[in-house]
Amino acid sequence: MFLNLRRLMSQKFPLIFPENTEQVRILVHDEILKVAPQDLENILLEWSKNNLSSMNRDQLIQFHNEVLSQEPSHLQDIITGKVKNPGGAYLTELTNFVKEKIDPEKTTK
Repeated sequence: MFLNLRRLMSQKFPLIFPENTEQVRILVHDEILKVAPQDLENILLEWSKNNLSSMNRDQLIQFHNEVLSQEPSHLQDIITGKVKNPGGAYLTELTNFVKEKIDPEKTTK
């Protein structure tokens, strides 16, 4: 079972996700750890610490497809507002998360 999970995790964008939600959560977390540069990895790790545990399998797959399928430099540009957010629930959540970290007063008003 773990060999199959490791094989799936070695694929950048798996076409088939494990049926077990916890295995998908591990896959998503491992993908976050592979992201470069360090600033982006730290943002994703901090966001995921508060959110991944409450996400169901479909949400985890959506997050993986929407966020982790982006090239790291493009993803960083999206969530820091350097380029227009193409939309999507998790890209928007991450963009708002970064805005709140940069200037918490602007996001609470």
